[in-house]
Amino acid sequence: SQIRLNWKDNSDNEIGFQAERNGNLLTAYAMNTTTAVDSGLQPRTWYSYKLRALGDPINSPWTTAVKTKTLR
Repeated sequence: SQIRLNWKDNSDNEIGFQAERNGNLLTAYAMNTTTAVDSGLQPRTWYSYKLRALGDPINSPWTTAVKTKTLR
C-alpha cells in the first residue's frame, strides 16, 4: 500500500522537491530531503514516478520516469 521514493540531492540551491505519480503532482517535499513515502496505494499495481528540484525562479527538468509495483 506504499512506495518509498529515494533520490540523490544534486542541487545546492533548491527550495524543495516535487514528485509526480502517473502524471499527477504529489505534495512538494522540503529542501535537502532525499526520501519520501507515497502511501494509500492499490496492491499489485504499477506506478510511474518522476522527480524535479524546485528552484527560485526556475525548476529543474523532470527526471526520467521510473516504474515500480506495490506488493500483495
